[in-house]
Amino acid sequence: MKDGCDAGERGWNARGVLEAAQGGFWSYDIDGGGFLCGPGFPELAGCGARPGECAGPFCRNLLHPGDLPGLDAALAACAAGASDLLEIELHPCKPDGNWCRLLVRGRVAGGGPGRRLTGLAVSLPPGPECPQGRDLFASVFEHAQIPMLLLDPDTGRIEEANARACLFYGYSREALGAMTIMEINALPPGVVLREMEAARRAQRTFFRFRHRLASGELREVEVHSGPVRTGGRNLLYSIIHDITDRLRAEEALRRSEALMSGIFRAAPVGMGTVRHRVVGTVNDVLCRMVGYEARELRGQSASILYPSIEEFVRVGRERSPQVERFGSGTVETVFRRKDGTSLSVLLGSAWLDPEHPEEGMIFTVQDITERKRAERELSRVRRAMHQLADAMPSALFVVDSQDRITLCNGAGQALCAEAGLPVEGLPLARALPGFPGLDDMLRALREDGAPLSRKAMPHETGGTLRYWDLLLYPLESLGQGEDGLAVVRLDEVTARVLMEETLIQSEKMMSVGGLAAGMAHEINNPLAGILQGAQNIRRRLDPGLPANREAARALGCPLEAVAAYMEQREILHFLDGISESGSRAAAIVANMLNFARGGQAAHAPLDLNHCLREALQLVNGGYDLARGYDFRHIAVDLQLDPRLPAVPGSAQELQQVFLNLLTNAAHALTSPPGAAAHPRITLRTYATADAVVAEVRDNGPGIPEDRRARIFDPFFTTKAPGQGTGLGLSVSYFIVVRNHAGTIAVDSQPGAGTCFTVRLPRNAPRRREAPPEPEDD
Repeated sequence: MKDGCDAGERGWNARGVLEAAQGGFWSYDIDGGGFLCGPGFPELAGCGARPGECAGPFCRNLLHPGDLPGLDAALAACAAGASDLLEIELHPCKPDGNWCRLLVRGRVAGGGPGRRLTGLAVSLPPGPECPQGRDLFASVFEHAQIPMLLLDPDTGRIEEANARACLFYGYSREALGAMTIMEINALPPGVVLREMEAARRAQRTFFRFRHRLASGELREVEVHSGPVRTGGRNLLYSIIHDITDRLRAEEALRRSEALMSGIFRAAPVGMGTVRHRVVGTVNDVLCRMVGYEARELRGQSASILYPSIEEFVRVGRERSPQVERFGSGTVETVFRRKDGTSLSVLLGSAWLDPEHPEEGMIFTVQDITERKRAERELSRVRRAMHQLADAMPSALFVVDSQDRITLCNGAGQALCAEAGLPVEGLPLARALPGFPGLDDMLRALREDGAPLSRKAMPHETGGTLRYWDLLLYPLESLGQGEDGLAVVRLDEVTARVLMEETLIQSEKMMSVGGLAAGMAHEINNPLAGILQGAQNIRRRLDPGLPANREAARALGCPLEAVAAYMEQREILHFLDGISESGSRAAAIVANMLNFARGGQAAHAPLDLNHCLREALQLVNGGYDLARGYDFRHIAVDLQLDPRLPAVPGSAQELQQVFLNLLTNAAHALTSPPGAAAHPRITLRTYATADAVVAEVRDNGPGIPEDRRARIFDPFFTTKAPGQGTGLGLSVSYFIVVRNHAGTIAVDSQPGAGTCFTVRLPRNAPRRREAPPEPEDD
């Protein structure tokens, strides 16, 4: 070079170095095609773009058409590995229409994916160096935002250092001017001199060294160096890039990638990557799970793993909202193996880089086939247990150590629903408020560990008293946190308790019936004496009998005077009353004896009107303060058909039916709050073509609709506790329907009274009395 003004010397002159130092640096991604330029490159090329906005490498759209083949060939050689050095002269067109000359030099850095070309663009001026160029060099050199040094290639002495170099190395400009590059470079001095010689001869322009700072710290640097002639001397320029942090980041990335690769290979679950729904890398576990080799999956659509496109779409639709919201998501699905069999899996997905979703996702696959099978079996067993528990009439509850309900069957839910309370999580004592002492019983159960039971516990719900058997049983621990579980079983035994009470009452009634029969028999004797005495008194006062007249004359008391006295004092009227009352008492005793007879009475033609009158005679004039009725204040209207035909039946049983109906009517008429102002009972009989009908009607408060359907059920009663057993109408129904092949029905409206209708067939088969059993010899 002649003072750097000879344009034929490879294009290196002072002006070009200055412009390069001002920022004509560039970097090109060989595999990806991305191009990055320093702040001065757009000015050198004349493109006017801001740094980082280049649409193509080296302002391709501005280059002379003759440059493009050479540029493409040089880039292809670097990409193929045929050359690691790029050196080419390019001619971009500036905005004023003139072509400028650029010398572009660079070297390949890195290996494998991510290789980059990094270098420098230098302007090639057409004319010799001028003083203005030297001034420009000094200005740009000093104000460059990157460390720059000018070196003597023979001695390594640092001729010049810009401000950024002083700041980077920690030395003053004077201190650096007194040093050689060997004092900064960590390589042996001989190696450093050889590298400078290579740069001076332009054999190499890119170096990687370790430079020592004033603090003693070693920093990894990349150096772009080359010959430059300035001030009449041949020097070396060095542009220093501190790459320590980048190398540390690359090392951390390498270690992270190695760690992830190790995890990827060693993970006990299937793992893989997918981008745009195309499978990328997969591990061996996934290959074994689905029966494919890695090469068979790589590059294939992820739908190859699914039994159908519909399932593939469903998984994506269900997983996407989770990933978008949380960055990851899990979905249970089914994979199809290569052999066509199914595999239940838990699929987890997450972004490879949340900041760049386009990079794809990583997914994990866990085989849950056995778990799903166990869950199905457990679900089947649970359903069977729940169905078994729900089928039981008992109310079952499972409570935890805090006495809270964790599980109950349908009967238990229905029992709690009566109290209007939810079930799950509710304390048992609160869910069953009518059962006192539950807390104490559960406490005793856990302390003793032995089952507890209570029989016939009373419980009132909605004004109805019911009875329950209670059983508490401890459960063995089912797992962590499930100690202290207990089962509570409730069985309604109202029917049993009432039946037991009825049996007791029946036994009492049998005893009372036997006593009443004996008493009636005994009462008949004095009644006979009373009636016979009254009859004899009348005979002894009869003036038509000679013996009476003779006795009166002998005593000087004429019978006419005696008769007048008795008429005056109404003694004969009293005798009529005695006879009438005695006869009535005898009839009542006879009816009681007939009613108290046991066994099944034989059927015979009977007069239904007569049965009604006998039943009315039994209750007429009677009252019961305990049960709240008084027949003496009830009007009875008889509308009996005198032409009523006879029907086959048992007078004793039908008398019991009408007695129950009359008693119930009297209770409804005279008991608050349904007492009628003018109580009345109407007894009506009439005949149809095939039956004889009897009606017992009252003008009481009537029966609500929700109770009419159960009026004939055993033990169902509308009376207050202790005033009825609920058996009268059920026994009456049994007698009429089963024993007489008839019907009994009720018609009632609230506030309009009640009517019971008994219908007996006229041609029903007669039941004959069984012959007496032979007595033992």
